Amino acid sequence: MLGLSTRHRWGDGQQFWTKDEIPYHYKTERTCVRCDMARVTCHELKGAFEDHRTEFWRDGDQIDSPDGRVPPCDARLELAEIALAEAVPA
Repeated sequence: MLGLSTRHRWGDGQQFWTKDEIPYHYKTERTCVRCDMARVTCHELKGAFEDHRTEFWRDGDQIDSPDGRVPPCDARLELAEIALAEAVPA
C-alpha cells in the first residue's frame, strides 16, 4: 500500500449569501475530495474592515482547530476505494 499524504485536495468552492442587506455577509464552502471534510470561510463586513473566519466540518460536526492550522486529511474516501478494489476479485 502506498503512503498517503495528510494534505487536503479541496474541490471548487460555492458561495452562499447569508445576508442580503448592507453590510453583506457571505460564506464559501469547499469540500476535500479525499476525506469529505468541509472548509467554510465566512466573510463579514465590520465597519471599514472585513472579518474572515475559517471553520472545518465533517459528518455534521465542527472540528476544532485551536492552533489555527488545518486539521490533517485522513483520506478516508481514498482508503475506502482501495479496500473495495482489493476486496473485488479480478
